[in-house]
Amino acid sequence: SDVRELIWFSNDFFIVSLYGLAKKIYVWFLNSQKCSQIIPIFSSGICMNLSGKNQIILGNKKGSIELFNLETGILVLSKSKAHIGPIWAIDLLKNFFKVISGGADGMLKIWDYELNEIKISKYLYLRDQILSLKIFFNKNLIIISSLTSKILFFLLDSLQFSFSLQGHSLPIMSMDLHCDLSLIATGSADNFLKIWDLKNKLIRKSLNYHGSAITAVIFQKSTGNIFSASRCGKICFWSKNNYKLLSELKNYHLGPIWTLKISSNGNFLASGSQDKKLIIWKIN
Repeated sequence: SDVRELIWFSNDFFIVSLYGLAKKIYVWFLNSQKCSQIIPIFSSGICMNLSGKNQIILGNKKGSIELFNLETGILVLSKSKAHIGPIWAIDLLKNFFKVISGGADGMLKIWDYELNEIKISKYLYLRDQILSLKIFFNKNLIIISSLTSKILFFLLDSLQFSFSLQGHSLPIMSMDLHCDLSLIATGSADNFLKIWDLKNKLIRKSLNYHGSAITAVIFQKSTGNIFSASRCGKICFWSKNNYKLLSELKNYHLGPIWTLKISSNGNFLASGSQDKKLIIWKIN
């Protein structure tokens, strides 16, 4: 089925792919290009994140949160009905054993998790579906995109509203923080990729090149250059300095690209698509 999400782990020797409709997680050993583990899941997975060295946490279509051990394939813990409807976004505060989730029910929830249980700590009702979220820990912020087409910033400790950024005309489907936390990139259903200056709360650059909805954006860790992907299956590589197009990858994916992930050393890009392909790219 389509590749909904990807995660690099174990010093980039492995990559985990979430096949939502097939209800499976595949663990790939990249040196051999062989699958080392197949983990069945209980509902169509939508989002996932790495929790510790060998565990992943995921949100599914039925609103449940599940934690799996990647080495054994065993379900470590599960929280059913964590949300009413699909969970679209999930992130973690690994050092504090907290999970942050956002769903189609418009609820932002912070969970405490221990060895064998996960329980609610705080929650906030936003009315509109939450499509993506990021933790901005150094500034005590949670960044959220929803159906409102705004970027919303809430205080992490209290969930109090802090400020918002507005510039897109349709919902934001993906966003990523620069490694120095000064910039945020957003991709929207309005076909625009926008780069925002978080210090001055201004749009630094707007790019409309894909010609279709931007479904995934990510900064390259070593350079700060930007990758964007779209519903038409095209990947673009942009310079951080002048925002010129460095490279365009098209006709490789034959459907919407749902996810882009950069390896920890910044040298490889992984893309996953509705066309059921997982592609690993070497960045020159």
